[in-house]
Amino acid sequence: EYAFQDCTSLTKVDLSNCISLEGIGDSAFEACSGLTSITLPSSLTSIGGSAFEGCSGLTSITLPSSLTSIGNQAFSGTNLQPSVTDSQGVKYLGNSENPYIVLWDGTDITTSSYTVNEKCKVIYDDAFRNCSGLTSITLPSSLTSIGNSAFSGCDGLTSITLPSSLTSIGGSAFRDCSRLTGELVIPEGVTSIGYSAFSGCSGLTSITLPSSLTTIGSYAFENCTGITSVTINEYVFRNVTSTSSSCGKLLYNIGSGETVLVPANLIDELLLTNEYLDNSGAFTRSATAVDGYYVYTKI
Repeated sequence: EYAFQDCTSLTKVDLSNCISLEGIGDSAFEACSGLTSITLPSSLTSIGGSAFEGCSGLTSITLPSSLTSIGNQAFSGTNLQPSVTDSQGVKYLGNSENPYIVLWDGTDITTSSYTVNEKCKVIYDDAFRNCSGLTSITLPSSLTSIGNSAFSGCDGLTSITLPSSLTSIGGSAFRDCSRLTGELVIPEGVTSIGYSAFSGCSGLTSITLPSSLTTIGSYAFENCTGITSVTINEYVFRNVTSTSSSCGKLLYNIGSGETVLVPANLIDELLLTNEYLDNSGAFTRSATAVDGYYVYTKI
């Protein structure tokens, strides 16, 4: 992290021979305004948050096919030009083997439905933010992460199917997508859901959280007033404590009578702690477990 931050005289970096390099840390080249060229190794799997933020001289970059994760604001303040612009005006950064949707103007989309490039692995921050005319989007089976605010304000979206390849959902990713309806299934393999990720998705009626999940940001399902059932799968909270804010107010402002299914073996960890669930009122618990789950009902 911060390895070359503010090195304004740095103009060229070649990492192609660093064959064991798997990640570029947060802010590693931040504010290197003189940087015009960087070559990345084929071994690279992740680029950290703000890694190239403020590199105003950077106009192009080739992303290796091994890359699966790009941090928040990694390319903010650069002058990178898209390598591909499709017929709908959506701009991709990468190459033919590994395209990425990035920050650039998804609002150019003129149709109500859109299919993301089948090879895309990362939907970057703000990619489709406020595309209110978008009612349907198809995500590829290659997708590994959805960035912060990627679909925030897409209030025309009526449904979303998350692929099994997905591992992370960013903060506010689907915030205020109020027309998303029905059941939301977070696929097995997702390890983190960001803060306010589905806040204001008032049309959702139920959610299922996977056993792979280790972090849920605060207010992740804030004001999802249509939710009547939540299923928490085994060990979802195994890496957090009852006082951790990372899972605070998971279902803030859920309504009276709504239920949460919690595996019976998690009761010692949850201890009926409203910090996990709401903080705005108490829950009662069913006397016995059914099919391995206790039923928590909002009073």
